[in-house]
Amino acid sequence: MAEKAAAKEAAQNPDLVLEPDEEDAPPAWKRPPVLAAGAIVLAFLGWWAVRPAPKPAPAIVAQRELRPPEETRPAVVAAPAPAELVAKSAEALFTELAPSTARIVAYDVSGRAVGLGSGVVIGTGSVITNCHVATAGGSLTVKVGAEQFSASVEVADEEYDLCRLSVMGLTAPAVVIGSAETLKTGQKVYAIGSPQGLELTISDGIVSGMRNLPQGRVIQTTAPISPGSSGGPLFDAFGRLVGIMTFQHRTGQNLNFAVPADWIANIRSRSATNPLTEAMQRSMAPN
Repeated sequence: MAEKAAAKEAAQNPDLVLEPDEEDAPPAWKRPPVLAAGAIVLAFLGWWAVRPAPKPAPAIVAQRELRPPEETRPAVVAAPAPAELVAKSAEALFTELAPSTARIVAYDVSGRAVGLGSGVVIGTGSVITNCHVATAGGSLTVKVGAEQFSASVEVADEEYDLCRLSVMGLTAPAVVIGSAETLKTGQKVYAIGSPQGLELTISDGIVSGMRNLPQGRVIQTTAPISPGSSGGPLFDAFGRLVGIMTFQHRTGQNLNFAVPADWIANIRSRSATNPLTEAMQRSMAPN
């Protein structure tokens, strides 16, 4: 009854706390080992604090497949197509080529004119003509347009009957040197020169044929040659130098010959001592 009264009083007075009787407390050996467990926890925490830092896991790096470098090749650029050659009129050819055509006069030691011929400009201060024109006297004058210059023989190839002259102060344009190998029988050709001293005369003709001589092939043409024409240029219809007017057959009619322009690149100083020159002199008369 006393316990019920006490419980009733506690319910009515919540500030009251019931204390267990000492005799109700469990014995010491039955109490949980709180202190021992706390010590274990503290020891574990201390070990955790001082443990060595874990090694980081190795980073995984993506490996690229190594390949030898590819060979670098320059871009291939297509070469431009060559311009199509267009045949020109005689009027157009004369306008273009007359400024590169020369009149040549040879003088003896007394100053008398002993040789007359023609020539063509092949480079700055350089004129090509026949040797039978250039070596006729002791001194030379070259007239191009309205200008007249003194000249000297730089290379005399009497085997080819081609002489290259050095002309100080000459700045006339050089012609384009072509090849007689491109010529065909019947093809139109043009000669410019000073026949009988008539400067800058243009005449036309055709290629009559290519004639084999011991020295090489020469051009047979109907383009006329007269004294004063020797050494002058022979052009194709495109304005390319294809020959140098050189010989005329002694007894034939309209049988004229030009040495090929291809020989110009191979001239060298030499005398005409082989049988070829003798054969030329017997069958062809220089003018």
